[in-house]
Amino acid sequence: MGAKQTKPSERKEHALPELTPQSMPEALRLYYKAKVLPTELLLSYDVFCSPPLLDAEFTCSPAVLVVGEYSVGKTTMINHFLNMEYLSSRTGPEPTTDTFCILSYGPDHCQLPATTMINDLKFPYQGLSRFGQALLNRCFTVTCPCPLLRHISIIDTPGILTGERQTKSRPYDYDLVLQYFAEKVDCVLFMFDVLKVDMGEEVKRILLNLQAFEEKILIVLNKSDMCDSMTFNRVKGSLTWTLSRTLQTVEVPRIYCGTFWDQPMQNLDNRELLEQDTRDLCKELRSLTYTIHVRRLIEVTQRAIHARMFALISNELHARYPPFCFSILKQRIATCLSEEIYPEVIRRYKLSPTDLPPIPAMQQLLSGGQDGTLPEIEEGAVQDLEDFLNVDVPRFLNVIPPEGSIPANYGRLADSTLYAQSEKFDWCAADEAAEKHGWRKEFQKLKPLDGRVGPEDVTAMMEGSGLSRPLLDQIWRLADDDGDDLINEDEYCLIKFLLKRTVEGHTIPDELDHRAKPPRTHIARHCLELERNRKMAENNPPKREPFPWRFEHDPRKWDFDRKEDPENIRLREQTKSILRSLRDRLGDGK
Repeated sequence: MGAKQTKPSERKEHALPELTPQSMPEALRLYYKAKVLPTELLLSYDVFCSPPLLDAEFTCSPAVLVVGEYSVGKTTMINHFLNMEYLSSRTGPEPTTDTFCILSYGPDHCQLPATTMINDLKFPYQGLSRFGQALLNRCFTVTCPCPLLRHISIIDTPGILTGERQTKSRPYDYDLVLQYFAEKVDCVLFMFDVLKVDMGEEVKRILLNLQAFEEKILIVLNKSDMCDSMTFNRVKGSLTWTLSRTLQTVEVPRIYCGTFWDQPMQNLDNRELLEQDTRDLCKELRSLTYTIHVRRLIEVTQRAIHARMFALISNELHARYPPFCFSILKQRIATCLSEEIYPEVIRRYKLSPTDLPPIPAMQQLLSGGQDGTLPEIEEGAVQDLEDFLNVDVPRFLNVIPPEGSIPANYGRLADSTLYAQSEKFDWCAADEAAEKHGWRKEFQKLKPLDGRVGPEDVTAMMEGSGLSRPLLDQIWRLADDDGDDLINEDEYCLIKFLLKRTVEGHTIPDELDHRAKPPRTHIARHCLELERNRKMAENNPPKREPFPWRFEHDPRKWDFDRKEDPENIRLREQTKSILRSLRDRLGDGK
């Protein structure tokens, strides 16, 4: 059969590092170069798929590609997230951004052309050179002293133009450049303007070209505060329908609505919805620092699977046909693969027909082989691929860094502190709401037995809130802390308070903080009153009379033997005793 393209003596033994969460990016790079890349190079894998992965692609930070028509607010949103204007950024109602700007962290504001950066081994987009000098002259790397860029890179793109301007006014293939960036980045923000949501043919074509990366695409409807609630709902529904028709997906894509600039909202009708969508979008972007490890592992795994399939088919071809027959075989390769090679590979290796590459892909690979032949892959290389898939990938899954394990300064992408604080409450808030709404009188109308009522007494009241049964059960379990299926007056007030918060849109906590639970004894309730009075006294200190010696200039008349009132001493000691008793009962330990 055909001569081997590699020999066992020529295969280098790589000292592969131990897998840890800290060493995962570098370890994945070394495993890829040792076990996957050699087979890819032999098979001319880049003829069918993308070129081999660069070293910089394993260690670079996650990247976000911002795409959309001109004047939808792409650059304005980027400056809003950065809390500064990056160098050479321009905004306006007309097409302003005519270059690709790759934003990364740097101590100073600096702009470097891509013609010099593609020679830097740390630059993850060296493949831009294949688009020619016309693109490189319009692509720049911009550094900013923004903490967010330490963790996430952002790529600003020229706006999508309409008609002939999209193709004739640009000396490079705009669609192919977007596809290249979409393949390399971790997220694609496709932006629309609420004031001009009509989708032209150019936008539809680019959406179809990017559909291969639909798991990366997030749809953003910008300037959503510029219209009232009724108009906003019509615009969002129209965009959803158009996207579902264009992308031809089973699931309707989610649309993140917001207003991404530093000015106040123009219309407050949909404020809660816009703020919630903005928080969700920021959460998606923050998660990229974690999901990038998963994405890299998936990408290398897919390349290993494809390389193994091509290698098995290539070896089966060599087992059936000598090398000098390959030129004749090309004329009937489709019939040979479908009738002879694929059935044998499926039978021998117990594969699914959907796992095998398409026949046109094999034809491309065969025509791209060395000397017009497809090389035979040695068993050791195939075994390396199988070891990587069966042994190494599960090990990598066990060392993926957990989310939030690395502290990061996300700036304006950080979780909302005000929103997080609004989700917290203590028993004082529930007690004040009970006094305001008369919940304690409602409880007494239920005619409690020994100060308690059962679930059958409050079921009608809880169902009147309109919440689902699982939510009602969760609220009951939170209030019934001792689990005896009976609640007292304070626990009834807590149920009413949780129902009110949930109806208003707040989340139900999985468990209550000890400060949110009602006091269990009369002493604790009395102590709570004392604590409340103390806080009121601190906020509104009483006016004190001036000391007598402030106006008495004769030291002989100063009263140094003045003693404190015994009644005040007794009350203070009694209060301390009550506090000690309460702390012992509640186990606070403070």
